[in-house]
Amino acid sequence: MFRASRAVGNAIATLIATAAFAAHAGPYGPFAPDEHYTIELHACANVLDIRQDHPPLGTIDFTRSDSERRLRITMVGGEKYEAQVFSRDAALGARVNVNLEATMPFDVGLEDAICDDLNRDGAQDFVVTFSRHGNGLGASFYDRLIALSAGDHYRFWVVPTMGPAHEDFVTFGQIEPIVLVTREFFQRRDWRAEPRSYFIYDLWAFRGDEVVIANSIDSRFPKWVRYTIKPNWKPALSISADDKRLSGSDPRAIESVP
Repeated sequence: MFRASRAVGNAIATLIATAAFAAHAGPYGPFAPDEHYTIELHACANVLDIRQDHPPLGTIDFTRSDSERRLRITMVGGEKYEAQVFSRDAALGARVNVNLEATMPFDVGLEDAICDDLNRDGAQDFVVTFSRHGNGLGASFYDRLIALSAGDHYRFWVVPTMGPAHEDFVTFGQIEPIVLVTREFFQRRDWRAEPRSYFIYDLWAFRGDEVVIANSIDSRFPKWVRYTIKPNWKPALSISADDKRLSGSDPRAIESVP
């Protein structure tokens, strides 16, 4: 189901060197402009807004007007969050700790959220996007907190990505109705050749209460796209078997609070 974790330390080490370059980089994506895979999902409505403190403290609820279920995110300081799903006032399972890794200390930011049925079981699921912040390319690092319905409770996952957007949710019709696309940065350093940088795109499906790799849906994935100063969505052809073995950053399941 999962693969070996991708080595990302080299990416962080190159952020300062690529900051100026990133400002001039063109748009990238897993699909060509004439390919239309994007699926429209329902955005959540914010019920209770977070207080904009540093570190952020307070709570925010995400729900839709046509649903009794809501996801509550509580900021307990710094990079520490708690999450729990409710149906009206009844908790659906235990609350969980969400400890995120920020690029800069005390600088995790809560962004937008999606309220929709991702695993097609008839119950509302949740996706909340957290920015890690940072400088240059580091400003593109995000985590997505995903709460998947599982009967009378929810299971939580953290999925890392870069530059998230609603276009990251795509459909392959009856083969896989809803798929999440993630993006990671990789730089190949070889003393025998100039460094080359890539974005690596992976596909993820929602099966029951799990987030599972779904690259088998499309033979182009995991898709490596060369990072240059021009727009690019074409697959890179010169990827070695050793490089490909480095690919694969797994979603992380979160356990409930003791």
